[in-house]
Amino acid sequence: MLHVQRTHPALPDGEAFLVVQAEAARTRWSLFTVLGAPLARQTLEDGRWRNDGFAPPNASATRLFAALVFAWTPEADLAERYRQDRYTVVTGRRTLSHKNGKPLIVADSKEQLSVELPDGSTWVLRPLEQVR
Repeated sequence: MLHVQRTHPALPDGEAFLVVQAEAARTRWSLFTVLGAPLARQTLEDGRWRNDGFAPPNASATRLFAALVFAWTPEADLAERYRQDRYTVVTGRRTLSHKNGKPLIVADSKEQLSVELPDGSTWVLRPLEQVR
């Protein structure tokens, strides 16, 4: 389980918990408020996102989940999943270019993972045991 903090220039800051479960042929992604209410529940199977359960569609959560797939893809596998002219990898930092010109930026350290999305939001993820 990960603790998630979101900041966005036009929205109030938010906190949530993220659970990612590997299943046989898919992964299940669940984002919850700190009180346990679902914000988003989706599955990724064969490269397609599907809503899971009764949580309404949540576009910002889908963007975060897709960014995490990019962040967690082993470097050796990036070329098969992403066009080589669209991403760069430098120690601790990955960038993925988008059509609109604003890149997705992922910075990884031992303590946290920071994701800057093209919509201007920044998400910081930490393992729950590191949250104080």
